[in-house]
Amino acid sequence: MGIETKAKEIDNVLYEVTQFTATRGFKLSARLWLLFSEPLANLFSSGNIDKSKSFLDMDASVIAKAIASLNTKFTDESLFEFAKELLTQTQRDRKEINFDLDFAGNIMHLYKVLVFVVEVNFADFFDGLRSGWEKLKPAFNEEMSKHFQSQNTSTGES
Repeated sequence: MGIETKAKEIDNVLYEVTQFTATRGFKLSARLWLLFSEPLANLFSSGNIDKSKSFLDMDASVIAKAIASLNTKFTDESLFEFAKELLTQTQRDRKEINFDLDFAGNIMHLYKVLVFVVEVNFADFFDGLRSGWEKLKPAFNEEMSKHFQSQNTSTGES
């Protein structure tokens, strides 16, 4: 399977993303895990995951909660540097991205492009998490129910 380049039009702009090498992708996936572990838990536990949809097509309230939990994960500067690093193998209309000019006044557009970069490079990772969660969800819900029932019993609440 080699390194692939995938193209997608986002808001009438063509983006081409070339996958990272395995070494670089693995290092970046560790940072993604630190960034997204809590938001992903929020997304998966919401029950609003539709496997046929992209992240951008999910319920806005679910996305908002996930994004809100990102606030505690990175400083402004580290998140900015991470975003720029994710874009290093991405072209806009077949040209190198000029971060400051291409995304000026278009921050939501930037987020859409970053989601595409993550989908191209880490789709199998997120698909694995999603399918793993689907298998674990019934047992998790049962354990959480038992936990809360035992807490309510020990405090005298019902």
